[in-house]
Parts: sequence; C-alpha cells; structure tokens
Amino acid sequence: DMYRHGGYSLNNVAVDTKRNWAYVSSWDGPPSHVAVVDKDKVIADIEVPGYDLRDVVYDATHDYIYVANRLSGSMSIIRGTEVITTVSTGGMGPTYITADEKRGYIYVSNATSHSVAVFGYESESNERSAWKRFLPFMRR
Repeated sequence: DMYRHGGYSLNNVAVDTKRNWAYVSSWDGPPSHVAVVDKDKVIADIEVPGYDLRDVVYDATHDYIYVANRLSGSMSIIRGTEVITTVSTGGMGPTYITADEKRGYIYVSNATSHSVAVFGYESESNERSAWKRFLPFMRR
C-alpha cells in the first residue's frame, strides 16, 4: 500500500528494530517533521526544530535515531517519539549520516561546506572523546 501523511513531502526511512517502528523524514518546514509508523498506522508526528530533513538513521547500540537537518546545519537526535536534542554539525548542508555502532562514531556529511562532522561516544578508556565535548546528553 502507498503511504501518505499530512501532505508532507516524505524523504528517507529508517527502521528501529527494537520497537519495529519506521521513522520517515519530511523536508517540508520549518519546522520539519518525522512520522513514526507502526505497521500501517502513524503513532507519532514529531516536530523537529530543523529544516529540510534528509537522512534518518537508526543506531541500535545506543537506541537513537539521528536526523540530518540540511538547511539548519544541524542533526537532531530522537529516542522513541521524543526529540532529545538538536546539535550543530559545524558545517552547512548536513545531508547523510552513518552510525559506526561498533566503534561508537556518528559521521554527518556537510555537503554544502564539503566537510564531515564526527561525533563519538565516551568510553571508559577515553575520557576526552568527542562524545564528552559535543554530545554529553547522550552518555548512558
């Protein structure tokens, strides 16, 4: 079946394998939206404080959804149906995201400024990681 939601221009999809939910980004806005779908039902329409949402990625190890906000120069982090925070990627045009779960890094391509933002998780052996400097809210 074809899925249509609120007239939004839907873009990318990521599947949360823990909850079996699909997260669908919309590039409309501001603000933009992420639809959370369980089978054939929208269970949440999350307003994201970014604009022109592009890639959406699930990180099973840390239980987060990362969303690239292309025209806002930021990345939003979602858990479940709540936006945890939105952080600057330090560049313009965040478009694609990759989560290296094994090593604990999140890479965001800033297409307009031709750069890559790298975020990392703090480990017990590395107290000076990017995680502590840039994403202290995500430490568990």
